[in-house]
Amino acid sequence: DILFYSKTVGISYVEVDVLISNDSIPFVGHDWKYLEKKLQITKSYDSTHLAETYYKDGQNITFLSTLLKKHQFLILDLIHNTAKDQKKIINYLYKKFPKVILSNVYLQIDNIRMYKYIESINPKILMSYNYRTKNTRYWRKNWILQMKPYFDNVDMFVINPSARIGRKMIRDFGEHAHKIIPVIYKNNIQEIQRMVDLGFQFLMIDDVITITN
Repeated sequence: DILFYSKTVGISYVEVDVLISNDSIPFVGHDWKYLEKKLQITKSYDSTHLAETYYKDGQNITFLSTLLKKHQFLILDLIHNTAKDQKKIINYLYKKFPKVILSNVYLQIDNIRMYKYIESINPKILMSYNYRTKNTRYWRKNWILQMKPYFDNVDMFVINPSARIGRKMIRDFGEHAHKIIPVIYKNNIQEIQRMVDLGFQFLMIDDVITITN
């Protein structure tokens, strides 16, 4: 179990992708395209059918309720869902696990509409905002300036990829720069060192299971 392994090697948080079944039960899964290709699972599946589905290695589908009862310190990535399904997941979490998402589990989003929706429910819900090529419009010049009005209530800024981060970006983030979490792909030791040299204490490694150093 990668989550149990992460604790033994000192990983602070683990990001997991979350989807939602046809009967509104969230579960761990990357995206529907992957599930349909690998497991022939479609959005028509309800939680009963999902519970009877297994990966090739024999591992079953993990429901979010089960995960949260066993593990804390997670980043729940919602961005592979439609806006409607993201809202369903958020509502489910706020109803079933309010203390968790107010204390040590972050909800990861990538658009202002979802930011405002979470704010309307409870501004103290922990939020991680994922910045990448798509939602910064190819890192256009003024994207940070346009996002600054929302910086105060975002707890974590995930910048993907880390290659976009330099001293200018850090200056532009100002007092919020300490919230930046750079995303580094696999075993890129040189990029890890560059981020450390820039002063980052926390890094997100994409596909951490492949790391050998």
